[in-house]
Amino acid sequence: MEKLNLQSNIDLDIDNKEFIVSIGSKELTEPLKTQVKSLFSKYGSDSIENWLKIKSEGNFLTDLALLKIRTAVYSFRSDLFHLKLINEEVSDPLLCRCLSIRVSKIKELYHEHKGDRKKVLVDSQVSGICGECRVDFDSLFEFYESEKGYINGIDSKVWIKKVDRLIGEFFFVCPPEYSAMKFTVISMDAFNLKIRCDRGDSKVNRKDITSTLSNFFKSEMKLEVKLSVVL
Repeated sequence: MEKLNLQSNIDLDIDNKEFIVSIGSKELTEPLKTQVKSLFSKYGSDSIENWLKIKSEGNFLTDLALLKIRTAVYSFRSDLFHLKLINEEVSDPLLCRCLSIRVSKIKELYHEHKGDRKKVLVDSQVSGICGECRVDFDSLFEFYESEKGYINGIDSKVWIKKVDRLIGEFFFVCPPEYSAMKFTVISMDAFNLKIRCDRGDSKVNRKDITSTLSNFFKSEMKLEVKLSVVL
């Protein structure tokens, strides 16, 4: 069993299945000691996961005692994972130490929720405790977005097909100098749309082509992406 003296002035006795076997509170004031004993009497030996799910009872002292126990649990987890860092696989690093969430879990939720950022945050609870992993989460999420996974909750392949269809419709409304051009989608993600343009004999410059296409796509797609035209 692990016995730790933590900054929250709580001694947790945790077994190898991560169950809290006992809680010591010698360094607390008497009122808080009483509340800690009361909590343990009420909830008993249980997993640290279940202890973290205990809700407020609306009593200040009880909530403060519960907060100290939770702080001890988070410290235990942090220490535990620091020890395990040496053996972690580089391909699946730990993103959130408070809740022991790895990169693979975020990727799984990203695809499950089709790139819905809010749902991924709610389901994973990443950055909901200390908040230190939020920057890493933002960078990771932006990386997945740039991998052409989902755009506004829709598979990017679907968006590319839609752009191809819109290019066909563009020739019905475009100025005459565009009618002989050919457009091909090179790539698309949540931030950028890249299109190759074969101008043929047209003298229209890239800036005007980009502006004309951008206005057309913006009105038809209702999607804010940066258009790049490659000649």
